[in-house]
Amino acid sequence: MDRPRALACACLPEPGVADWLRVGVGIVISGQLMLLSLAINLSTIPPAIRGRIELAVLGLTVLGVTLLGPELAFGIQNAWRRREASLEAMFGLAFMGGLGASAIGLATGGPVFFEVITVVLCVHAVGQRLKARFWATAMDRVEASGLFPRVATRLDGDALRRVEVDLLRTGDRIAVYDGERAPASGQVVEGSAWLQTDGVDGARMPRWVGHGDHVPGGAAVRGGSLRMRIDQLCTDELGRTREALVNAYATDPPYGLATELARLFVPIVVATAAIAGLAWTVWSGPLDGFLVATAVLLVACPCGFGLATPVATWAAASQLATQGVHVRRPAALEALAGIQLVVLDKTGTLTELVPRSPTTDGVVTRWIGAVQQWFDHPIARLLWQGGGDSPTVRRPVVLPGGGIAAEVFDQGAWRNLQLVPVEKQRDLGVWVDGELTEVVGVDEQLMSGVSDVVQALADLGVRARILTGDRVDPRLGVPFEGGASPSGKARRVRELRQEGPVAFVGDRPNDLAAMAEADVAIAVPGASPLIVESADLSVDALARLPDAVMGARSLRRRLRRLLLLSLSGNAVGISAAVLGVLHPVAAALIMASSSLTVTLLAVPRERG
Repeated sequence: MDRPRALACACLPEPGVADWLRVGVGIVISGQLMLLSLAINLSTIPPAIRGRIELAVLGLTVLGVTLLGPELAFGIQNAWRRREASLEAMFGLAFMGGLGASAIGLATGGPVFFEVITVVLCVHAVGQRLKARFWATAMDRVEASGLFPRVATRLDGDALRRVEVDLLRTGDRIAVYDGERAPASGQVVEGSAWLQTDGVDGARMPRWVGHGDHVPGGAAVRGGSLRMRIDQLCTDELGRTREALVNAYATDPPYGLATELARLFVPIVVATAAIAGLAWTVWSGPLDGFLVATAVLLVACPCGFGLATPVATWAAASQLATQGVHVRRPAALEALAGIQLVVLDKTGTLTELVPRSPTTDGVVTRWIGAVQQWFDHPIARLLWQGGGDSPTVRRPVVLPGGGIAAEVFDQGAWRNLQLVPVEKQRDLGVWVDGELTEVVGVDEQLMSGVSDVVQALADLGVRARILTGDRVDPRLGVPFEGGASPSGKARRVRELRQEGPVAFVGDRPNDLAAMAEADVAIAVPGASPLIVESADLSVDALARLPDAVMGARSLRRRLRRLLLLSLSGNAVGISAAVLGVLHPVAAALIMASSSLTVTLLAVPRERG
């Protein structure tokens, strides 16, 4: 089932105080209508007083519908345009049932159910505002993350001007300073610095760039500054990544099983009510026909779908949290239960960078640590484990090509230390007093337990595949695809989804587009905050992935039982209403009691 795509929240703008106040007024109106309906339905009132109460009920109902009704109508209209039955359409049935029964009650002096109308509207309105608030908060975090620069420093002749990124054009010269991200792709024309591109291509190891080197948009500059000429605006790769993240936040995945059933249930209920009402109209008159149709609509209220499903899902999410699986979008658990393929990023997800120990007795390591504190050198930082007394350092300088040098005082003498990147900048050549003493560096190795995780997923019938921007195969015995760009990952995930539901497991911003395309997005330990925010769920350890799948499948079994129970109750109630033995009053009572029962059963009991 395709996930909806949107670049803005499809429900409402971010709710403000006035908007919440409007919902609060609707809730107060519902409370008053409940009291007035009890007075009308359960007591004997003189006709004159009853007439006044009915006018008050009618006025309050009109006010409530005026305040909140257009939102439900808008949701139903959107579903109608998509030619699909939704849970909103089912709430619309309850709305129509309450309206019809109440209209008959007012006309004949019988019971009224206007509180059903306003309660349905209030529940829908609160849900819409909570979704809108979540979306707005998430997008605020995106803008605050700094991954997508909003302003840039442009060179206009010899002058530097801060301009909006949207005003940049190909060929412009820009300056990017230490700690900033490149707002566009281009070629370095002046300066040098370390470049961290994990937000673009997933590479954990930084690289040193200087005159003539290419800088991708979104790369972070460290330990220097650059002036560059733009050759590609970020409306391309980085822009697509941002769009994917916006889509991920704007996506409102429904509760799948309940929605699928709603697509069948809504047309059946409408057709049954219409046919039964028409038959009873021919058989016994318009009044009986309308009462039967109303009873069908009331007893078919979707509370078993709309209440039990989220209650059971939230309960499952809470239970998984105790196992190290933290669910941010509970509705995604239903999709996780049907996953057939898990696509894994490699660097940072399956592998980690570990330092290779120097071949010396540790003295050089202490010197590296002392100099590292002056420069925050990316490779030296990985090699230095910290601890111990730090030698005195003087005359620290940056060398061409990303090296560093300083004089270190240790063991009663000053020693000249130089750290020069070698072997594609992954290792450091250590020069002491002008002589190369050793080469130290970092290696990439598989995290412990990765093979066990892949096997545990296979035992559950879930295949694994590696999809990464790197080209190094970790040789796990699973399909491997390397050299994929962020948009290439997203395109490949979209293709794989044609074969069945897919989960994507990632850790860096370059995974955002692929995560947005997947049915379920999962963040692993050490993932960037932006990934954690956009993922459907996160795990404390990669080994928790099988637990998450098993928990999701347990939830799916419980939901199937609950929805079967709810549908069975609805079937019995609808049958009684069609036969004319269920009055709308009894239908409303059955609706309330069955909804309460199914909702209570949705919460799993603690096992002793």
